[in-house]
Amino acid sequence: MHREQEHSGAVRQVYNSHRHVLTFRNLARHPKIVEPVQQILQNSFYIWHSKLNVKEASEGTVWLWHQDYGYWIYDGVDPKLMSVMIFLDPATPHNDCLMVISASHPWGR
Repeated sequence: MHREQEHSGAVRQVYNSHRHVLTFRNLARHPKIVEPVQQILQNSFYIWHSKLNVKEASEGTVWLWHQDYGYWIYDGVDPKLMSVMIFLDPATPHNDCLMVISASHPWGR
């Protein structure tokens, strides 16, 4: 678990819930998740980690622009990977939804 240091001390991230919470384990194994991932990767796969990002509206700090694989490459992670996200609330530009920069995947390596 990671908490905000500079602000409220609220829980910000919870790691690897799929290992400890049956609901998240079942979600990670659900066919609506597993089948598309296998189809895209054209192979079996494993979960490197799971992470719950928690942020109350208009509270706490922001997530700065970043590139996940720019860090993972140093952990020996095979570049044939993907992220799967499930949003519990609508993701809109108003609430700072995920943004993807086309062709940015080789940056930071």
